[in-house]
Amino acid sequence: MSSEVFSLQLVTAIRRAATLRERANVDPHVKPQLFERALRDLEQSLDELRLMQEQTQAQVDRMEALRAELMAERDKYWRLFNVLPDPCLLTAGDSAILEANRAASDLFNVSQRFLVGKVLSVFVCEERNRFLRYIESLARDGGSLDLNLRLRPRERAPLDVVARVSADSDSTLRWLLHPHEQREVAAAN
Repeated sequence: MSSEVFSLQLVTAIRRAATLRERANVDPHVKPQLFERALRDLEQSLDELRLMQEQTQAQVDRMEALRAELMAERDKYWRLFNVLPDPCLLTAGDSAILEANRAASDLFNVSQRFLVGKVLSVFVCEERNRFLRYIESLARDGGSLDLNLRLRPRERAPLDVVARVSADSDSTLRWLLHPHEQREVAAAN
């Protein structure tokens, strides 16, 4: 039931209670004390319900404002993540890609929307089982490590990268990839 429907029903119930009170004052067959007490109890209950409805609506409004604020923050950080010049990924402990920035998409030669959901291990050329053991251990135990990997992007020649991998508290892995050619150029400058 929506908040507006509940509010309308509450207002209708309060009006009906007021109408009953008016009719009771006119009808001589109603025992005034019993009826008065029942109406008083009903009105008190309706007032409590109205107060609870107002408090609930205030909480809903605060939650909506907080949700909008969180979405704006997420969008801001996504834009920042997406324009980083280095390939960055977020993966699960099994190497399933959760997020990838534009540079990662370029590195793997796969559209961002198709990269998400793939497992990073399919791009690893050598010793996939060892690779998976390393990252599963890292996701479980936490910490960070540097891995030298040979990756094969889609429809491109393999390339060597240094991957800096860090585990979050929720077992998500953050990846920062540096192709070797890129590191050598940076060191020369």
